[in-house]
Amino acid sequence: MCDSSNINDSLSSKRVLVVERDELIRTYLQEYLSGLKCEVDTVATLEEAEEIVSQNDFMVVLLDEQIPGSGRDSAVVSLMQIKRDLPVIVMSGYPTIESVKSALRSGVRDYVVKPFDPEELHAAVTRVATGQAACRRCRETAAS
Repeated sequence: MCDSSNINDSLSSKRVLVVERDELIRTYLQEYLSGLKCEVDTVATLEEAEEIVSQNDFMVVLLDEQIPGSGRDSAVVSLMQIKRDLPVIVMSGYPTIESVKSALRSGVRDYVVKPFDPEELHAAVTRVATGQAACRRCRETAAS
């Protein structure tokens, strides 16, 4: 991920936002991602997420499927109204085929299941971060 050989080292200074209602999971994700040399912000509600997203750029946003303040799809839509290309990964403890399909239709980049397998979480964040970096480079090249 951030400091891995699979990704450009310049991404190690990018930020990850964790939007998670459960304090233990929030703390775990903060420690895990910080250990990978990411700068991590954490919030517990959609309202807090909307505020921080409006003021910052994030390489990846990890979003609890059952975040207080809104349903998953409307939370994704709400955040993407603030930043159209926001790279969201939904986290769920109770996934169903319909919830995965719905999340992907709403613009989510990936979907991970709780409890987390560290390798799967790492792979999901790496995929999304790599795609995000490529999109930013393309936009910068097109603007030049």
